Amino acid sequence: MFYADGGFLKDKKFVLNTIVDKREYMKIKTYVSQIAPYAFITVEVVGEGFSYLKKENHQNK
Repeated sequence: MFYADGGFLKDKKFVLNTIVDKREYMKIKTYVSQIAPYAFITVEVVGEGFSYLKKENHQNK
């Protein structure tokens, strides 16, 4: 958590930066909307579509 200046009024804001999965994101979004209905939330999708290769696939053929 860190402070940032608001874009319009330049007042101090709290910024929370975290990494969560989709299920946890929905819980956080619900909670934040209850305590701060006008909160600004951004989402960055990282690693979508990637999967781990099994050891057998790493062998030279």
